[in-house]
Amino acid sequence: TQDVLLVGVSAVFFWAHLSNAIEHASLPSALIAVEQGLLVAFFITRRSSRQTTTRPVDWLVALAGWLPLLIRPSGEASGAWEAGWVTVQVAGLAVHIWALAYLRRSFGVVAANRGVKVRGPYAFIRHPIYFSSLLTVGGFVALNPSPLNIGLFVATMIGQNFRLIAEERILGNDAEYVAYRDRVRWRLIPKAY
Repeated sequence: TQDVLLVGVSAVFFWAHLSNAIEHASLPSALIAVEQGLLVAFFITRRSSRQTTTRPVDWLVALAGWLPLLIRPSGEASGAWEAGWVTVQVAGLAVHIWALAYLRRSFGVVAANRGVKVRGPYAFIRHPIYFSSLLTVGGFVALNPSPLNIGLFVATMIGQNFRLIAEERILGNDAEYVAYRDRVRWRLIPKAY
């Protein structure tokens, strides 16, 4: 039932962004449609996990990845900065699609071990999908600042940090991941964290 719900949500956002991309020639919407289309495919075909967290708090923080769906345009976008923040969003979406393409059937929502990925963006940082979320959502919120959007962005980033810690706790039981973690030092932001 979880996968059916996830496929349904992603399919709705795929269609909404595809329609917006066609109607308004929006590159960010086109990339979000690609991302959501990949999610639909991966939710349908993802592999079973070797180990999945049973901690309720890990399931709760997994919901943080869906908080950006509540962020809305505020009409506060600044024309002088718009192109730069749209570029940040597009870069984030490109990294996200690149990371999903490498993760493929190992994609999941809650902390689990569905196999260790070490190539592509995973060769540079251990959590490129969370990094791309920082860029994409951050760029959108910078264009659409409102107390609600800023609060949701902060909550998303805090939740994503706890989520990556939960994933590393589960994956830390896998010798292949431990070797990978020793090679790829940075969790989220190259040269910083």
